[in-house]
Amino acid sequence: DEELGKHRAAQLDLEEERDTLKQKLSEAQSSLVLQQSQASEVHIQLREASSRNEGLQKERDTFASDVEHLKHAIEQHRQAEKSLRSALEDEQGEVKILIKELEQVKVE
Repeated sequence: DEELGKHRAAQLDLEEERDTLKQKLSEAQSSLVLQQSQASEVHIQLREASSRNEGLQKERDTFASDVEHLKHAIEQHRQAEKSLRSALEDEQGEVKILIKELEQVKVE
């Protein structure tokens, strides 16, 4: 009888341990499902962020190209302005010479 009691107590302990392990397994499975869901959400967010980043990089590249184009256009404008100022100075010098010649002709 005593042996049977010990055996029954051991069986109850094993059943209790089994139930505890089942509970822990269930909790671990639930935790795993939650972590997988969170990982999936993070993956989606990463893809969205990557896509936004690509769009921003393209936009940045377009702006950089536009800036270079504008710099080139400004430089061309400056060169044209410089050339026109030089031509204007030459014309003004010629006009002064012509005025002096005209005054000399009038004096004679």
